[in-house]
Amino acid sequence: MLPFSSESIPLYNIIGGNTDSSKSLKNIIFHRIDFRTIIYIKKAFEQLNVLESIHVIDCLIFNSNFIQQIIDLNKPFKLISLFIRKDEHEFFMSDENRNFQIELLMKLFQKVGEYLENIGFDLYVNDELKYKSLEFINNYCKRIKFFGIHTSSIQKAHIVLDSVKIFEQTLNYLSISTFTSYDEKDESRIELLLRLAHVLPCKLEYLNLYFNTQIRKNIWEVFLKSLNHVFIKKLLFKINNLFDDFLPYIKEYIMKEKRVEYLAIEGYIEIQASTYRDKKELFFMTDELKEFESYNIKVKEYNNLYVRAYEFIDEMY
Repeated sequence: MLPFSSESIPLYNIIGGNTDSSKSLKNIIFHRIDFRTIIYIKKAFEQLNVLESIHVIDCLIFNSNFIQQIIDLNKPFKLISLFIRKDEHEFFMSDENRNFQIELLMKLFQKVGEYLENIGFDLYVNDELKYKSLEFINNYCKRIKFFGIHTSSIQKAHIVLDSVKIFEQTLNYLSISTFTSYDEKDESRIELLLRLAHVLPCKLEYLNLYFNTQIRKNIWEVFLKSLNHVFIKKLLFKINNLFDDFLPYIKEYIMKEKRVEYLAIEGYIEIQASTYRDKKELFFMTDELKEFESYNIKVKEYNNLYVRAYEFIDEMY
């Protein structure tokens, strides 16, 4: 595996030169590269004949010639992982330029669709580019194993769940962060969480759920009860609720049913008679920890169980 970061020596010097390392190179990770500054992508990749996987993590790919050069390659481009980072220039794109970028994305996913396994979107990636990308991924990519995304409304979260349903046969790692308005109706939240429970594969290696707003106790109960068909090896929650509103249902429907092997929860506890809340992790609640351990469930710190793209790729490939 050959990693490239923003501090690496020039790309073409390594993969484009007539060297033994370039001739035998099988796996490449690009991490936080600004592809707007790199010109000879096509020429370099044309010379790599035994390449088995390419991973692009948190790189700037829009408003560059990177995508066009990949499309123009006269050979397959075995893009296994694509984690898209926001580009400050996205906010200043003209409609014409944005439409051009969308057209390029469609051609990119057509080219790499049979290889792509891991896809993720940074929080601030332009919504139009993000959801158009999802549309193309749904159409052309049939091997998605890792899917990570942030959504900004319940309506858009349903678009994400459409993709989860499409990926159901291959999906193994799922991370969804939902940023919704505080005035969303409870009926909409229940509908969303019930649909999430319905579209989840029956077995997952990893599920991470983050909700920025408080969710009523009865909604948590309905959702967690609906997970009775799902086994999740590593389950993570980052929520804006008090543990008292949430934990009893975790115990009833997750712990007692032994639906997970590892668990991490970050929530809140009440202090000073309802006046203040304090952030807390299940891992640091000693009595609760012992109870989960009695069911052979290993409770971990949230950040220790959280899967980061670069670490995931480095471990799996």
